[in-house]
Amino acid sequence: MNTPRHQIILTLKLLAAVVLWGASFAMLKIAVTQAPFPLVAVARVLIGVPVLLAAVIVRKRFRFPKGKEWLILAFLGFQGIMFHQVIQAFAMRTAGSSNGNWLIATSPCITSLFGWIFLKEWLSFKKITGMMISAFGVLLILGFGTRGMDFFNGFATLGNLVMFGSVFNWAAFQILSRHSLRSIEPTFALFWLNAWAGFFGVVWLGFVGISWQDVANVSWPVWGAILYLGVLASAVAYLFWYDGLASWPVARVAAFQFLQPVVGLGAGYLLVGERFTLWMIAGGILIFFGVWCVNRSD
Repeated sequence: MNTPRHQIILTLKLLAAVVLWGASFAMLKIAVTQAPFPLVAVARVLIGVPVLLAAVIVRKRFRFPKGKEWLILAFLGFQGIMFHQVIQAFAMRTAGSSNGNWLIATSPCITSLFGWIFLKEWLSFKKITGMMISAFGVLLILGFGTRGMDFFNGFATLGNLVMFGSVFNWAAFQILSRHSLRSIEPTFALFWLNAWAGFFGVVWLGFVGISWQDVANVSWPVWGAILYLGVLASAVAYLFWYDGLASWPVARVAAFQFLQPVVGLGAGYLLVGERFTLWMIAGGILIFFGVWCVNRSD
Protein backbone atom coordinates (compact mmCIF):
# COMPACT_ATOMS: atom_id res chain seq x y z
CA MET A 1 0.00 0.00 0.00
CA ASN A 2 1.53 3.30 -1.11
CA THR A 3 -1.38 5.73 -1.34
CA PRO A 4 -0.98 9.38 -0.28
CA ARG A 5 -3.24 8.68 2.72
CA HIS A 6 -1.01 5.79 3.79
CA GLN A 7 2.09 7.99 3.45
CA ILE A 8 0.50 10.67 5.63
CA ILE A 9 -0.47 8.11 8.28
CA LEU A 10 3.06 6.70 8.35
CA THR A 11 4.52 10.19 8.67
CA LEU A 12 2.21 10.98 11.58
CA LYS A 13 3.07 7.68 13.28
CA LEU A 14 6.80 8.34 13.02
CA LEU A 15 6.41 11.89 14.24
CA ALA A 16 4.33 10.62 17.16
CA ALA A 17 7.00 8.05 18.00
CA VAL A 18 9.84 10.57 18.19
CA VAL A 19 7.72 13.03 20.17
CA LEU A 20 6.80 10.29 22.67
CA TRP A 21 10.43 9.22 22.97
CA GLY A 22 11.62 12.82 23.21
CA ALA A 23 9.43 13.50 26.24
CA SER A 24 10.14 10.11 27.82
CA PHE A 25 13.37 11.16 29.55
CA ALA A 26 11.64 14.06 31.27
CA MET A 27 8.87 11.69 32.38
CA LEU A 28 11.50 9.23 33.60
CA LYS A 29 13.18 12.05 35.52
CA ILE A 30 9.88 12.87 37.23
CA ALA A 31 9.32 9.21 38.11
CA VAL A 32 12.76 8.34 39.53
CA THR A 33 13.04 11.47 41.66
CA GLN A 34 9.99 10.35 43.67
CA ALA A 35 9.96 6.55 43.36
CA PRO A 36 12.64 3.81 43.65
CA PHE A 37 14.31 3.41 40.28
CA PRO A 38 13.94 -0.43 40.24
CA LEU A 39 10.19 -0.04 40.69
CA VAL A 40 9.99 2.52 37.88
CA ALA A 41 12.01 0.39 35.45
CA VAL A 42 10.04 -2.80 36.06
CA ALA A 43 6.60 -1.15 36.26
CA ARG A 44 7.28 0.57 32.93
CA VAL A 45 7.89 -2.76 31.24
CA LEU A 46 4.97 -4.56 32.90
CA ILE A 47 2.52 -1.81 31.96
CA GLY A 48 3.59 -1.99 28.32
CA VAL A 49 3.21 -5.77 28.01
CA PRO A 50 -0.66 -5.86 27.85
CA VAL A 51 -0.61 -3.13 25.20
CA LEU A 52 1.82 -5.14 23.08
CA LEU A 53 -0.20 -8.31 23.65
CA ALA A 54 -3.32 -6.55 22.36
CA ALA A 55 -1.34 -5.37 19.33
CA VAL A 56 -0.08 -8.85 18.36
CA ILE A 57 -3.59 -10.29 18.79
CA VAL A 58 -5.26 -7.56 16.73
CA ARG A 59 -2.60 -7.87 14.03
CA LYS A 60 -2.93 -11.68 14.14
CA ARG A 61 0.77 -12.11 14.96
CA PHE A 62 0.42 -13.91 18.27
CA ARG A 63 2.09 -17.27 18.65
CA PHE A 64 4.44 -18.94 21.08
CA PRO A 65 8.15 -18.95 20.25
CA LYS A 66 9.61 -22.08 18.70
CA GLY A 67 12.88 -23.87 19.41
CA LYS A 68 15.79 -21.47 19.80
CA GLU A 69 13.47 -18.47 19.64
CA TRP A 70 12.74 -18.95 23.36
CA LEU A 71 16.41 -18.54 24.30
CA ILE A 72 17.06 -15.70 21.86
CA LEU A 73 14.04 -13.68 22.97
CA ALA A 74 14.76 -14.34 26.64
CA PHE A 75 18.38 -13.18 26.39
CA LEU A 76 17.58 -10.09 24.32
CA GLY A 77 14.59 -9.30 26.53
CA PHE A 78 16.93 -9.21 29.51
CA GLN A 79 19.84 -7.40 27.85
CA GLY A 80 18.06 -5.00 25.51
CA ILE A 81 14.88 -4.26 27.46
CA MET A 82 15.08 -4.96 31.19
CA PHE A 83 18.75 -4.21 31.79
CA HIS A 84 18.53 -1.20 29.49
CA GLN A 85 15.55 0.24 31.35
CA VAL A 86 17.23 -0.34 34.71
CA ILE A 87 20.45 1.47 33.85
CA GLN A 88 18.57 4.36 32.25
CA ALA A 89 16.31 4.70 35.30
CA PHE A 90 19.38 4.62 37.55
CA ALA A 91 21.15 7.22 35.40
CA MET A 92 18.22 9.61 35.23
CA ARG A 93 18.30 10.17 38.98
CA THR A 94 21.25 12.52 38.44
CA ALA A 95 21.54 12.96 34.65
CA GLY A 96 19.76 15.69 32.76
CA SER A 97 16.78 14.52 30.71
CA SER A 98 17.92 16.65 27.75
CA ASN A 99 21.39 15.10 28.00
CA GLY A 100 19.78 11.66 27.74
CA ASN A 101 18.13 12.51 24.44
CA TRP A 102 21.33 13.92 22.95
CA LEU A 103 23.41 10.96 24.05
CA ILE A 104 20.91 8.41 22.69
CA ALA A 105 21.16 10.21 19.35
CA THR A 106 24.72 8.88 19.02
CA SER A 107 23.55 5.26 18.88
CA PRO A 108 23.93 4.95 15.06
CA CYS A 109 27.63 5.80 15.45
CA ILE A 110 28.18 3.29 18.25
CA THR A 111 26.22 0.65 16.33
CA SER A 112 28.43 1.18 13.27
CA LEU A 113 31.52 0.87 15.47
CA PHE A 114 30.26 -2.39 16.96
CA GLY A 115 29.38 -3.64 13.49
CA TRP A 116 32.98 -3.05 12.46
CA ILE A 117 34.40 -4.77 15.55
CA PHE A 118 32.09 -7.79 15.79
CA LEU A 119 30.59 -8.24 12.31
CA LYS A 120 33.59 -7.07 10.26
CA GLU A 121 31.43 -4.47 8.53
CA TRP A 122 33.38 -1.96 6.49
CA LEU A 123 33.97 1.52 7.93
CA SER A 124 34.56 4.25 5.39
CA PHE A 125 36.63 7.35 6.10
CA LYS A 126 33.44 9.38 6.17
CA LYS A 127 31.94 7.11 8.82
CA ILE A 128 35.06 7.32 10.96
CA THR A 129 35.05 11.10 10.63
CA GLY A 130 31.37 11.20 11.61
CA MET A 131 32.05 9.11 14.70
CA MET A 132 34.86 11.42 15.78
CA ILE A 133 32.68 14.50 15.31
CA SER A 134 29.86 12.91 17.31
CA ALA A 135 32.32 11.88 20.03
CA PHE A 136 33.43 15.49 20.41
CA GLY A 137 29.78 16.53 20.65
CA VAL A 138 29.28 13.94 23.39
CA LEU A 139 32.24 15.38 25.33
CA LEU A 140 30.67 18.84 25.19
CA ILE A 141 27.32 17.56 26.45
CA LEU A 142 28.82 15.36 29.16
CA GLY A 143 31.12 18.13 30.26
CA PHE A 144 28.91 21.19 30.09
CA GLY A 145 25.37 19.94 29.41
CA THR A 146 22.95 21.77 31.69
CA ARG A 147 25.77 22.89 34.01
CA GLY A 148 27.30 25.68 31.97
CA MET A 149 31.05 26.19 31.94
CA ASP A 150 31.92 23.65 34.66
CA PHE A 151 33.38 20.88 32.55
CA PHE A 152 34.89 18.56 35.14
CA ASN A 153 31.90 18.62 37.50
CA GLY A 154 29.59 18.00 34.57
CA PHE A 155 31.67 15.16 33.20
CA ALA A 156 31.96 13.54 36.60
CA THR A 157 28.20 13.26 37.04
CA LEU A 158 27.59 9.55 37.45
CA GLY A 159 24.18 9.71 35.81
CA ASN A 160 25.59 11.24 32.62
CA LEU A 161 28.28 8.58 32.38
CA VAL A 162 25.84 5.74 33.02
CA MET A 163 23.45 7.19 30.45
CA PHE A 164 26.25 7.25 27.89
CA GLY A 165 27.05 3.66 28.84
CA SER A 166 23.44 2.77 28.08
CA VAL A 167 24.06 3.87 24.50
CA PHE A 168 26.71 1.16 24.17
CA ASN A 169 24.30 -1.37 25.64
CA TRP A 170 21.63 -0.30 23.14
CA ALA A 171 24.09 -0.51 20.27
CA ALA A 172 25.00 -4.04 21.34
CA PHE A 173 21.29 -4.89 21.39
CA GLN A 174 20.92 -3.50 17.86
CA ILE A 175 23.79 -5.64 16.60
CA LEU A 176 22.49 -8.78 18.32
CA SER A 177 18.96 -8.11 17.10
CA ARG A 178 20.13 -7.59 13.55
CA HIS A 179 21.73 -11.02 13.59
CA SER A 180 19.20 -12.95 15.69
CA LEU A 181 15.80 -11.38 14.97
CA ARG A 182 16.00 -10.67 11.26
CA SER A 183 13.67 -13.58 10.40
CA ILE A 184 11.18 -12.82 13.22
CA GLU A 185 8.16 -10.56 12.70
CA PRO A 186 8.81 -7.29 14.61
CA THR A 187 5.49 -7.00 16.49
CA PHE A 188 5.74 -10.62 17.66
CA ALA A 189 9.36 -10.08 18.74
CA LEU A 190 8.54 -6.83 20.51
CA PHE A 191 5.85 -8.48 22.62
CA TRP A 192 7.97 -11.45 23.67
CA LEU A 193 11.04 -9.32 24.36
CA ASN A 194 9.00 -7.23 26.78
CA ALA A 195 7.22 -10.28 28.25
CA TRP A 196 10.58 -11.83 29.11
CA ALA A 197 11.85 -8.49 30.37
CA GLY A 198 8.84 -8.24 32.68
CA PHE A 199 9.52 -11.73 34.01
CA PHE A 200 13.18 -10.92 34.76
CA GLY A 201 12.13 -7.61 36.27
CA VAL A 202 9.71 -9.20 38.73
CA VAL A 203 12.39 -11.70 39.78
CA TRP A 204 14.88 -8.86 40.26
CA LEU A 205 12.43 -6.85 42.38
CA GLY A 206 12.22 -9.83 44.71
CA PHE A 207 15.98 -9.64 45.26
CA VAL A 208 16.23 -5.86 45.71
CA GLY A 209 13.44 -5.87 48.26
CA ILE A 210 10.78 -3.51 46.89
CA SER A 211 7.83 -3.68 49.28
CA TRP A 212 4.12 -2.97 48.87
CA GLN A 213 4.69 0.12 51.00
CA ASP A 214 7.11 1.42 48.37
CA VAL A 215 4.37 0.95 45.80
CA ALA A 216 1.74 2.60 47.99
CA ASN A 217 3.96 5.63 48.59
CA VAL A 218 4.15 6.47 44.88
CA SER A 219 1.96 9.49 44.16
CA TRP A 220 -0.63 9.57 41.40
CA PRO A 221 1.33 12.09 39.28
CA VAL A 222 4.31 9.73 39.37
CA TRP A 223 2.10 6.81 38.38
CA GLY A 224 0.93 8.98 35.50
CA ALA A 225 4.54 9.41 34.38
CA ILE A 226 5.15 5.66 34.67
CA LEU A 227 1.94 4.98 32.74
CA TYR A 228 3.18 7.31 30.00
CA LEU A 229 6.50 5.45 29.88
CA GLY A 230 4.87 2.01 29.73
CA VAL A 231 1.95 2.58 27.39
CA LEU A 232 3.20 5.32 25.10
CA ALA A 233 7.01 5.35 25.13
CA SER A 234 7.64 1.60 25.49
CA ALA A 235 4.71 0.19 23.52
CA VAL A 236 2.87 2.57 21.18
CA ALA A 237 5.97 4.44 20.01
CA TYR A 238 7.78 1.21 19.09
CA LEU A 239 4.72 -0.15 17.27
CA PHE A 240 4.51 3.05 15.24
CA TRP A 241 8.26 2.97 14.55
CA TYR A 242 8.22 -0.60 13.27
CA ASP A 243 5.21 0.23 11.09
CA GLY A 244 7.41 2.85 9.44
CA LEU A 245 10.33 0.47 9.04
CA ALA A 246 8.03 -2.10 7.42
CA SER A 247 7.09 0.34 4.64
CA TRP A 248 9.96 2.78 4.18
CA PRO A 249 13.76 2.52 3.80
CA VAL A 250 15.70 2.59 7.06
CA ALA A 251 17.48 5.86 6.17
CA ARG A 252 14.17 7.63 5.56
CA VAL A 253 12.74 6.44 8.87
CA ALA A 254 15.95 7.17 10.79
CA ALA A 255 15.84 10.81 9.69
CA PHE A 256 12.85 11.36 11.98
CA GLN A 257 15.04 10.65 15.02
CA PHE A 258 16.80 13.98 14.54
CA LEU A 259 13.67 15.56 16.02
CA GLN A 260 13.84 13.59 19.26
CA PRO A 261 16.48 15.67 21.09
CA VAL A 262 14.71 18.87 20.04
CA VAL A 263 11.50 17.59 21.63
CA GLY A 264 13.57 16.50 24.62
CA LEU A 265 14.90 20.04 25.14
CA GLY A 266 11.37 21.43 25.27
CA ALA A 267 10.11 18.63 27.52
CA GLY A 268 13.05 19.03 29.90
CA TYR A 269 12.40 22.74 30.18
CA LEU A 270 8.61 22.53 30.54
CA LEU A 271 8.25 19.39 32.67
CA VAL A 272 11.28 19.39 34.97
CA GLY A 273 12.57 22.95 34.70
CA GLU A 274 15.96 22.09 33.23
CA ARG A 275 18.05 24.91 31.90
CA PHE A 276 20.32 24.22 28.98
CA THR A 277 23.36 25.99 27.64
CA LEU A 278 24.71 26.92 24.28
CA TRP A 279 27.33 24.23 24.82
CA MET A 280 24.58 21.62 24.82
CA ILE A 281 23.24 23.02 21.55
CA ALA A 282 26.73 23.05 20.06
CA GLY A 283 27.32 19.46 21.16
CA GLY A 284 23.96 18.45 19.73
CA ILE A 285 24.76 20.01 16.37
CA LEU A 286 28.05 18.10 16.27
CA ILE A 287 26.26 14.85 17.14
CA PHE A 288 23.68 15.45 14.42
CA PHE A 289 26.34 16.19 11.82
CA GLY A 290 28.38 13.15 12.83
CA VAL A 291 25.37 10.84 12.68
CA TRP A 292 24.45 12.33 9.29
CA CYS A 293 27.96 11.49 8.03
CA VAL A 294 27.61 7.92 9.30
CA ASN A 295 24.17 7.44 7.72
CA ARG A 296 25.13 9.05 4.38
CA SER A 297 28.41 7.22 3.87
CA ASP A 298 26.96 3.91 2.57
